[in-house]
Amino acid sequence: YEVGPDTLALYADAGLTAVRLGEYARVHLPDFSLEGSKRAALRTALRKGERLGLSVEIVPASGVPALLEDLQDVSAAWLAHHKVREKRFSLGALDPDYVCGQPVALVREGSRIVAFATLLATDLSHQVSVDLMRVRPDAPNGIMDFLFLELFLHFKAQGVEWFGLGMAPLAGFPESGATSIWNRVGRTVYDHGERFYHFRGLRGFKDKFGPQWQPRYMVVSGGINPLLALADVTVLIGGGVRGVLSK
Repeated sequence: YEVGPDTLALYADAGLTAVRLGEYARVHLPDFSLEGSKRAALRTALRKGERLGLSVEIVPASGVPALLEDLQDVSAAWLAHHKVREKRFSLGALDPDYVCGQPVALVREGSRIVAFATLLATDLSHQVSVDLMRVRPDAPNGIMDFLFLELFLHFKAQGVEWFGLGMAPLAGFPESGATSIWNRVGRTVYDHGERFYHFRGLRGFKDKFGPQWQPRYMVVSGGINPLLALADVTVLIGGGVRGVLSK
C-alpha cells in the first residue's frame, strides 16, 4: 500500500501487479520560502493567523498525556461535525497509546486549543510528516494554512529536509484514453466524484504550498482483480464495513 515508484521494479520481479492510488506531496524545506509574489497568499495567511491571536506549539511525546483530554475534545467535535468515524489504516486514529507516542503540534487561540496534528518524525531529520489532524468546527478559517506554514518554518530551522503532506487520492491519473481500465476509472472518479470525497479540493489545498508530487501505488498478487483489492482497502480505511456504509 502506497508504494513509491523507486521500488516498482522489485515488485514486478516478484510477479506482483501495480495499480496507481494517487500522488504523495512533500515540501523540500531547504527551498521553502515566503518571499516573492507567488508566496503572497501564504504570507497573508500567516499574518492573518497572527492577528487572530493564533500560536503553534510543538509538544514532545512526553508532554502529550497531560493534554490528552483536550485533544479528545477537539477530535470528538471534529468527528461529530463531519459525521464520520475514525480511520485506522491509512491514517492514525485518536487512540491514546498511539497519540502519546509521538509529538503533537497544537494551535491555540489565546490559551484554548482549537486544532492539532500528530507528527511522524525520527532522529535522522530527513523527513517529518503530518498524520492525524483535527480542528474545532468553530475555529477561524485558514487555521490549517497557518499551522502548516509555522511547521515548515520551524522544521526548516531544525535542518529537516522534507515535510510530508500525505496523499491526494486518485490525483495524477493520465487523461489519455489509451490507458488501463483502472486509470480510466480513477480519472473519472477524480473528475466527477466530488459529492463523495473532495478529491480536487484536497490536492488544491496541498498544492498551494508548492510541494513535489510523487505517484503512489498498491501492488497485488498476479491474478487478483485490482478492483477487489481496492475495495478491501476502502473497507480498511473506513474502519470496517459499517464505517464505509455510514459515510
